[in-house]
Amino acid sequence: MPSGRASKRKRRESRRADPFNAFVSRLSRESLLTLLGAAACSPSAVHRLPSISGALYRILATPAVGLGTADSSHLTGLLQAAAQDYQEIAALEDVTPLDPSLPAEVRFGSSTYRLHPGSQERPIAAVRRAVLVAGVIDDVLIEEQGFGLTDLIELFLRVSHASVVHMAPTWAGLRMRAPSAPATVSQAELTAYSSLPSIESAISLCARPVNARAALRSFTSSIQDLTFDVGDPNSAFGSVLAVEFGDGQVWSMPSSVQIDAFTSAVSVLAREAASLRPSVAEALHSVVTARVSQRLWDAQLISAVTLQDGGTIDFIAGVAARHALAIQCVPHLANNRDQLHEAAVPLERLSPGDMFRAAGRIGQVPPGTEILRLCIVASSGHMMIMGPRGIATLTLDFF
Repeated sequence: MPSGRASKRKRRESRRADPFNAFVSRLSRESLLTLLGAAACSPSAVHRLPSISGALYRILATPAVGLGTADSSHLTGLLQAAAQDYQEIAALEDVTPLDPSLPAEVRFGSSTYRLHPGSQERPIAAVRRAVLVAGVIDDVLIEEQGFGLTDLIELFLRVSHASVVHMAPTWAGLRMRAPSAPATVSQAELTAYSSLPSIESAISLCARPVNARAALRSFTSSIQDLTFDVGDPNSAFGSVLAVEFGDGQVWSMPSSVQIDAFTSAVSVLAREAASLRPSVAEALHSVVTARVSQRLWDAQLISAVTLQDGGTIDFIAGVAARHALAIQCVPHLANNRDQLHEAAVPLERLSPGDMFRAAGRIGQVPPGTEILRLCIVASSGHMMIMGPRGIATLTLDFF
């Protein structure tokens, strides 16, 4: 008996010491996850996604033990308690994200899928970038891991599409809110979120269900291993698409959270493929140069240029009288910060009057020509690029 009273006293003291635990201790985990999942996707709450994600992590990492049902009236208190845990959240909620009720659609294969943009500025570009990378790393991944990036893309898109289409009717009339506005969620949204199509149903629709299940398994975390970094510029939950509870139940992250995790997972797979077979970087380079060549088909384009000092430049284009554009394409699959600067060296050395060789012929950059230097970087994820001084740098998304 005394030990039981002592245990209860410790639990009461723990709740008093932790405002978040005190707030959720009487509420069930299932209802809290439904509330936070619906809020994470809602046009009237997604502007508070960092706070929602922080609360979500607390619920997942330390499941509530209560039996009560969380409803929309609990949302403000949940987010306030989470904000006390993560002081940096305030600085992350000073922008208005894209409106999920507006169609963001991407074509994959023969179908079109709706995306929840989450915190992404260019969600469609994120998928297209993944498709580009999948074309050069799938063979390596399937051989080594039993699934390809294409399998992960399809699974992600099917889960996202099912979620957005299921929730969209409840968003009618809702409007995005200013960053300082409180987050709200309706009972209709809670009801709809509690009956989302299962991730198993998405797997069953995939072209290769076995591969899709293997892909999901690779990016599912146990509760014990789940991590959260609210300041991570790419994804607060890393590459985790789903969470497995101790009883074996798999819970899919909200679609607004999944898109960040998906882009992180793409980068993880690209790095793994590059480490297993370094030649995939060269394959990506070939794909990128072909795409750039198509975009510049009407320019006076000279390809595969070799300079007098042995350096190589992918393209030199005459864009106007006395103006030339020198382009270097840089495949970026691994965390190699020096790669861009190394690729830019031939651009830096190129000068008016220089001789070069291309297609078996000798050419010259006319003396007095103004040379514009450009690096186009093809990466597996979104990048903030700081190129060498005097050289413009773009990701392939913007070219």
